[in-house]
Amino acid sequence: MALLLWGASVALKASLPSLRRSRACAACAPPPPAPYAPLAPGASVTIAGRVLVSRHADLLRLELLSEPSAIQSEWHLSRRLAPDYAGAIAERARAALPRGGQLLLLGLGGGSIAGQLLCGASAAAGVRVAAVEADAAVAAAARDYFFPAMFAGSRRRAARRLRVAVADARRVAAGDAPPPRGAAGPYDVIVEDFAYAAHGGVGVGFWRALRERHAAPRATLLVNTLYTHFTEHERLERDLRRAGWGGIRRTVERGLQAEAAAEAAAEAWTPGDNMIVSAVNLEGER
Repeated sequence: MALLLWGASVALKASLPSLRRSRACAACAPPPPAPYAPLAPGASVTIAGRVLVSRHADLLRLELLSEPSAIQSEWHLSRRLAPDYAGAIAERARAALPRGGQLLLLGLGGGSIAGQLLCGASAAAGVRVAAVEADAAVAAAARDYFFPAMFAGSRRRAARRLRVAVADARRVAAGDAPPPRGAAGPYDVIVEDFAYAAHGGVGVGFWRALRERHAAPRATLLVNTLYTHFTEHERLERDLRRAGWGGIRRTVERGLQAEAAAEAAAEAWTPGDNMIVSAVNLEGER
């Protein structure tokens, strides 16, 4: 059953400092003199025995203990952005979203994509985010550690614009589980960031359900992949086309968003690279 994790949490709201708003970001308060973070540098905490949240200098990180070599989410505390592939996805989503548009995020992680959209250095005006996360421990890590760091001083505005449900994204896509409470499509941008490890985690039926049930006409789909074989990208593209998506493009995203030449053509892909696949709901069928 979907649960509202943030937006109605009085305890969380009361725990965050009250700061005046920034002219540069109407939805966000300026960062305090020292970056707000629930963890001291070098500190870490384990949630439910499987999720690790740690602070490394100015970076807040989320990792799964079952995947020790992979950082699931990262947030730069002083720059107030996602410095990895998530920041690139957020910027692409921002470019595709109309003012006051809606985004469906399947795979919340630490919430850094939503954080950059709603309260980053280039926050999207009036955008609302509905996020779905299957792992309750990951959702708790986002709520208790990432959200306070990302939304300090803008908790009320962010609470109105970000809704989170603990649910299986596949069931939400199929209509068998409700979206986050208070969220309703159709969505202008859909981000899929949970079945990234190998092709086949979701199939044609999933992509078709997303387009027909949840995508607005001309909606943009953004898919993060971390495949080990290039042929998996080709199979994903075939699945998307069979599901009615068009305008498919693939781009490699490497390293920090702030670094020059971090983005590369699909042909430059090597195993271990994040390949971001974009598509458009050309038919606009509901």
